[in-house]
Amino acid sequence: MKSFILSPKIQFILMVLSLCSNATDQAWGYSDREDNEMIANGQGVSSPSFFGGLNGENPAGLASNQSFKLQGGFAAFNQELSTPTRGSGALLMGNGMLGAGIEYSTFNSSPYPNGSAEIDWGVAGRFSTLETTIGVSGHQVVAASGTNWSNAGNYDIGALFEPFRTMRVGAMVPNFNHGLRIAAGGITWLLGPRFDFVVDAAYHLLDKAGTIKPGLSIHSNRIQLSAAYGARMLGSEDVFLNTGFTGGIGLKITNALLVEYQYRALPQHWLGLTLRF
Repeated sequence: MKSFILSPKIQFILMVLSLCSNATDQAWGYSDREDNEMIANGQGVSSPSFFGGLNGENPAGLASNQSFKLQGGFAAFNQELSTPTRGSGALLMGNGMLGAGIEYSTFNSSPYPNGSAEIDWGVAGRFSTLETTIGVSGHQVVAASGTNWSNAGNYDIGALFEPFRTMRVGAMVPNFNHGLRIAAGGITWLLGPRFDFVVDAAYHLLDKAGTIKPGLSIHSNRIQLSAAYGARMLGSEDVFLNTGFTGGIGLKITNALLVEYQYRALPQHWLGLTLRF
């Protein structure tokens, strides 16, 4: 009898389909999803972390919070890790359908004048019947006395939509209170129980410039790894997304203690410690 052997391409396709079909219990909206969002994938447009909506990621991601949390952050804006320029404290809460957070940060150097502070807040809600989540966030800089830094607030709005159990689409308008200048969007594919692939992009409607950023996230019960690379696709300026390599790692030390590290543009290094109650 003649044996039948599948070609390598067919075997690969069947493997991917098998992974996707086995990923149903890991799809977005399930109770264990919070641990897989300790850090963002890409720029956090379609795969934000559970806290990143306070810091420029899609604020709709705040709805993934399923508990009460306290988070402390430590950041450096250059390669000298011995000279941190930002300290922050945040309160996060949610039940998987509604989420909110507030953060207070202080700076001792760039990008804000020494002694400045920033208050960030965000709220998000999930409409399960529509498979849609909407969030909004605000960012208010409190300039140090004696400086000329503008303390005008900025506001972001974002949405996440899940057309399929293994796909999530994100959309975001940063600083929408200044008009529709930048539009950001992205798609995340759940390739399997442990792998997410994302492509985020942003476009400046006035400057006609754009940036694209693909990334990959790998997660298990205790650890999450994320890596992405941003590049300009139009124009000569970066639009919202950080170009070059960015990445991060999230560790679940215990169910009550999480550690997050992210490498990006500003701040270049960020380290967070989260207590979950």
